Amino acid sequence: MDAFASKTGIITKFTDTKLGVLKLSYGGVAETRICKINSGTASSYFYQIEKEGKYSCSKASIKYSDLLEVIKALKTLRAEVDKDLAANPDYLENKFVTVDGF
Repeated sequence: MDAFASKTGIITKFTDTKLGVLKLSYGGVAETRICKINSGTASSYFYQIEKEGKYSCSKASIKYSDLLEVIKALKTLRAEVDKDLAANPDYLENKFVTVDGF
């Protein structure tokens, strides 16, 4: 997101659409939103999660197309979980990384 939004010499517009809150595993909530970025003639969408801390704020962003790839990977992993468990390995790791490292 930073690389897309930080081009020099180009007007960049950020438009946020708030979504609901996300309940966190260990209590508390995080805000979620869709951020549309127009940079010159190009535009892109990002899903963002933002958590307010006591002294700072943490924000994670994932490009919409990468989010779709993560969802596809999760579907594949769900389909394989029984086979993975039946193999009874000493160690098993499934990993999927998007182009921008998510």
